[in-house]
Amino acid sequence: MPGGLRVDWVGAGTYDRRVGLNLFTLQITHKIGEDTDLERDHILQTMEESDEVRSVHWVQDYFSGYHARNGGGDMISTDGNLPVVHLSSHGADAPAPYDDVTHEREQHDPAHRRRQQAQEGDGDRQHEDPGRQH
Repeated sequence: MPGGLRVDWVGAGTYDRRVGLNLFTLQITHKIGEDTDLERDHILQTMEESDEVRSVHWVQDYFSGYHARNGGGDMISTDGNLPVVHLSSHGADAPAPYDDVTHEREQHDPAHRRRQQAQEGDGDRQHEDPGRQH
């Protein structure tokens, strides 16, 4: 990882809106939601609600925030920030590896604040895609 950051597992998630054609290869593929940060935040929130998250360290500008197309031709947008999640180890007394650099999410993730405000405005993520199942 950047700067020698060590991790045990790397994951990614996008919200599949529908099945469609890849604009470049014309093969059948999944079409993803444009706001990739929304799904990232949903995954992180779900993990935090499990009470298994010990700390979250945000790597700011892991890649430049941008609006572009992915390999399948879907529009995507991101702020470029990457959360590194340290999960709790039951019975382990060792400090989290990033405890000294862990920051509150609200301080360093403006996308989280924006989404949280939107959720409070209409109760759920229904404003993004009414057909979405949680």
